[in-house]
Amino acid sequence: MSTKNRSLKVIIFITFCGCILGSVLQRLFLYIIPNDTIVRRFFVDTTYVVGIPKGFEIDLGLLNAGFNFRFEVGVLSLFGIFMSWYFLRYFR
Repeated sequence: MSTKNRSLKVIIFITFCGCILGSVLQRLFLYIIPNDTIVRRFFVDTTYVVGIPKGFEIDLGLLNAGFNFRFEVGVLSLFGIFMSWYFLRYFR
């Protein structure tokens, strides 16, 4: 089954759910895998953070606004995304 027949909203939603599933797996592996192992370093500690740095503020004199945005991608998050694409590709 091709992704041509699906709407963009469904594709983005399934991909987002896969990313959430991978993040949950990563948090679960955090408690299951013992410390100081290569497997833990690969699955849990290897994350790349993309976003706005902590403490970013815009000071306009009268108005001071600050916000934070982080997007963490790990190995298991990528695994969750690939699982969701498999689900999207082969199941209707």
